[in-house]
Amino acid sequence: MMKWVIGICITIVGIIFIPLYFHFVNKSELKYTISSAMTIETSGGEQNWQEPEFIAESKNVSKIYTPVLKPQGAGFERDRVYNPTVIVEREIIYMIYRAEGKGTGTGAFGLAKSKDGMNFTRYDNNPIFLPENDFEKGGCEDPRIVKFKKTYYLFYVGNSSRSPGKICLATSKDLIHWEKHGNILQPQQDWESKQIKAPAPVPQKIKGKYWMYYQGEREAWKTKMGLAYSEDLIHWTQASEEPVMKPREGYFDSWGVEPGGSVIVDEGILLIYAGWGGDGTNRNQLGWVLFSKDDPGKIIARCDSPIVSLPNDHVFCDGLVKFKDKWHLYYGAADQWIEGVIVDFDEILSEALIK
Repeated sequence: MMKWVIGICITIVGIIFIPLYFHFVNKSELKYTISSAMTIETSGGEQNWQEPEFIAESKNVSKIYTPVLKPQGAGFERDRVYNPTVIVEREIIYMIYRAEGKGTGTGAFGLAKSKDGMNFTRYDNNPIFLPENDFEKGGCEDPRIVKFKKTYYLFYVGNSSRSPGKICLATSKDLIHWEKHGNILQPQQDWESKQIKAPAPVPQKIKGKYWMYYQGEREAWKTKMGLAYSEDLIHWTQASEEPVMKPREGYFDSWGVEPGGSVIVDEGILLIYAGWGGDGTNRNQLGWVLFSKDDPGKIIARCDSPIVSLPNDHVFCDGLVKFKDKWHLYYGAADQWIEGVIVDFDEILSEALIK
């Protein structure tokens, strides 16, 4: 049963319409809907942002209720903030996020931090990362961060027509000053010939090598997932001629898959990914897959349905971290702002591995 309540508040600058949605379901359905959709109309007619319904397909997912970051100001993050990647240092979550606004092309990166996982404070001198070189001149997209020893490695997508290999790398000692290394992987197989992007580095060395999942594409939105390895984190090679994960007919990810963030758990390599096509559209929904630590190309378990989705728009996740004994997952909502959920992956994986 669904009920709607619409509140109207008259302010000095205009009218705020606040639709509230309540979705009551049987607990056995393991699905609930929460929405805090808000459209603000100012006296000049400007619309700021609107949050659509949030859908968790599992009892093991709970939302960090308010958006953790929204567009602001007239500068580099005026229009959009999304694609967050996160890392924990000294009980603080540091988030590098993609933003679009004045002079950014398809993206520049900002930095924020949080002591509680919900309230984030931006770095005063943002942006920390701008498109400056030919290999990224169209914009910087989809950051993913890992740390080895005392160095941060930021994998990202450089938007440029120069090369079909869009995956780039930068390194830093402080998350603020970055040395850029350019493109690090080029397509080798037909299934990835149009472009490769969406790097998802594994944050731990396995069998003497570093590993990275990535998206390969021959036809737009018909994507598969590949695996690459490196001995120095700078030079990368495809680990297999074939994809390690493909779309599945009859599932939510029947057209395409894109890797997000990965973490090491007792059971293996846990990778969050976006999948689409099951509803006949390219609307992204969040799923998970578990790969073997003994063989990073071998799938141990994979979700049957998404764990988070928006009913009419995209969800892209780049950030997953364990913080204060809970898994915090951060994603770009509708390619406009950043949200987060707390996920009980211990229970999810336990249930999945029993089957």
